[in-house]
Amino acid sequence: MVNKMRADVFERGIVLYGAGSCAVRFLECLRECGVNIVSIIDSDPQKVGTILCEHIVEGKEALQKYCDNYICITVERWDIYEEIENELMGRWGVSKDRIILRNALLFLAICNDINANVLIGKKDISVFKNTNDIPLYFGVIDGLVLGGVEERVKLLCSNMLKEGREKTYILTDDGDYENIDDTIKNNIQKVKVAEGKTANNVKNLIETISRLRPCIIVTNQPDELLIAASIVKYYCPSEMAIISIISGGIKNIYDEYVRFPFRSDLYIGVSEDIKKYFIEQGISNTISMKVPFPCDEKIVRGYSLDRDTPMKIGYAGRLDGFEHSQKRMDVLINVINEIHTRNIPYSFEIAGDGEAKPKMLEIMNNMGIMDNVKFVGRIPKKEIMDFWKRQDIGLNVADYEGRSISIAEIMGGGAVPIVTNTSGVNEDISDSKNGFIVPLGDYKSIADRIQYLDEHREDLEIMGMNAHDDIWPVSRMDKHLAFWKEVLDGIKNSFGMN
Repeated sequence: MVNKMRADVFERGIVLYGAGSCAVRFLECLRECGVNIVSIIDSDPQKVGTILCEHIVEGKEALQKYCDNYICITVERWDIYEEIENELMGRWGVSKDRIILRNALLFLAICNDINANVLIGKKDISVFKNTNDIPLYFGVIDGLVLGGVEERVKLLCSNMLKEGREKTYILTDDGDYENIDDTIKNNIQKVKVAEGKTANNVKNLIETISRLRPCIIVTNQPDELLIAASIVKYYCPSEMAIISIISGGIKNIYDEYVRFPFRSDLYIGVSEDIKKYFIEQGISNTISMKVPFPCDEKIVRGYSLDRDTPMKIGYAGRLDGFEHSQKRMDVLINVINEIHTRNIPYSFEIAGDGEAKPKMLEIMNNMGIMDNVKFVGRIPKKEIMDFWKRQDIGLNVADYEGRSISIAEIMGGGAVPIVTNTSGVNEDISDSKNGFIVPLGDYKSIADRIQYLDEHREDLEIMGMNAHDDIWPVSRMDKHLAFWKEVLDGIKNSFGMN
């Protein structure tokens, strides 16, 4: 399949749709692989006729003459990608199988360019008795930054090592290694990854993975690691396995896997929603998993049951942006303004950091709603449960999540979760029993639920303790370790083991 698709793509030629900074970076990737493109197209009249990397940018009308070429959409924003694709197919008659995603094109380009000699030299698999003996690498190549995926990887790796799986590692670029469990400090495999997706990053990762094989690579994003691991497995199929965890929570991210020209050995969705989508797309080797997190079986805490006292409301997560971001700080600000306008007694703590914080402070000061709001900064993971135990209500207002650890932590701390309807929330939250689920972006509905809890303070304790009791079984690491042992046992065929 790969060879046939590779030949067809480069014989027909490639057209880039989008002439912004994304296209410039991607053109550099393709040039590193010796790939030429036919044309660059953009819908912005201001860009049409300009020169981009020696190409004259053409308008959308030019698509009519390129229907037999492959079109690669090179725009930054995920939220308009599907709209562009639908226009290419509906208005301009481009067949869907002629629209190639950037990861897929980069995979084919590097396959075409890579010196396969770096992968020559068969590695001995016979020294391993079973797949639990084979080195296992969890990839977080953007660094061990603040985020749910990174925390999940650190927690799982630490517990696997404690359980005696010594050849368990984290493959990463950089991060805050001072706050890492001593258990995993010696099991971090560093690899240099330059900022921005580049062909050289992929080639560096190919060399690293080739040196580490035989191994099992666990990818957590549709990134350079997925491309590099797929290329190594393409050339050395019996010397490595790829497990892809899907946690992005948005269709465009799912499609980066579904439409990728090389299959992983196993796909694990962090919610049943993700598993269902993959199976519907014909990827039957997909399972789902729960996401573990530290949680006490029993908690002791209080609630603001007296209406003369303010309800304590919290948010913990990245402060990443506004209307076109994942976490939607504009919605969070609107919620605070709405409950302030309704004269609901509250105090609000915001934990976390990010590029949106200065603008948030400016907007909220201008609104005059800062008196009851406190930014507490980034909280160490070991203190996050104490943060939630002092809140009555926890909010998550994201537009998309794979399976939010922060929502699980809200519930684990006994706060009442009020969250937007993202992937996986229905598996943990029973609306009006242990929390509330509202439509995406609907800050007034969030304020309605907060107002209800203000008027029915006894439900803070009832729903909060229901939330804790329902989420605690999900948190248990012993079940998650058993899940991973079964997963690793199940991919032995990838290594030719009986």
